[in-house]
Amino acid sequence: AEFVPLDRDTYINAGDPTVNTGNESTCAIGSQTSGKLQHQFRTLGDFDVSSIAAATINSAKLVLVVHTVEGAGGWAGTVYRCTRPGAATGWIETEATWNNYKTATAWTTAGGDYDGSTPTPVGFTSPTATGTKEITGLAAFVTDAIANRSNIVSLLLRKDTEAAETNDFQWWSSERSPASDRWSADCVGCVAAAHVASLVGIGWVDV
Repeated sequence: AEFVPLDRDTYINAGDPTVNTGNESTCAIGSQTSGKLQHQFRTLGDFDVSSIAAATINSAKLVLVVHTVEGAGGWAGTVYRCTRPGAATGWIETEATWNNYKTATAWTTAGGDYDGSTPTPVGFTSPTATGTKEITGLAAFVTDAIANRSNIVSLLLRKDTEAAETNDFQWWSSERSPASDRWSADCVGCVAAAHVASLVGIGWVDV
């Protein structure tokens, strides 16, 4: 089996626009009111899928282990392609903030740069309780990364309506121990109609 882990992840926060959270064990999206401060959380995540670049990708999904839900849940969110993938030229896990994708270098638009059309963004409904949350329909993100993005699936997840309220959810990041708690992508594909590639645990496993 060939194992390719999640390369990097972090969440960014409009309420603390210069603070980096890349070393935290949590990712988050949604809105949270704290005193007079209004937080808006978005999450960035990169996966390197070069080990399955020869596969025909049939399906892909994200699997999140949610540990906190604040508010009623059930709100609409979307997964977009982040347009600054890869640590070499894109966002840096230990430097990215709401304002900057790396130290002293601003996003084109504060809150992260993302593509609203290619591949087609994938909508989801936020969880109403803790536990495993799956976001399906991401095969096009994997095939696009293989064809056009040097095999890097770079994602930005956000709440569709970022209002002044408390409605967010949080899940374990790549810094979490045990590793089985960390968020992952799960992809099924084939090579020569017989070779199955599956992304489980904390990364892609080529079985």
